[in-house]
Amino acid sequence: MNQDIIRNKVISLLNQEHVFLCKGCRNQNDTFRGKIIKCYPSIFIIELVNGSVKAFSYSDFGIKNVKIIS
Repeated sequence: MNQDIIRNKVISLLNQEHVFLCKGCRNQNDTFRGKIIKCYPSIFIIELVNGSVKAFSYSDFGIKNVKIIS
């Protein structure tokens, strides 16, 4: 998938609450609820319900290291 297509998809989800699945190393998966609050040229920021933030690159979304499950 082209990075511009991924970026536009992520921008369309801005400020909507979702459940995310993040694949970590050694098959450790992390599920969390939050919303995408900022989109930058290379990364996007997700604010979790508890107030903490996580940053991911668009390539993480493209290679499915970060998925939206609901």
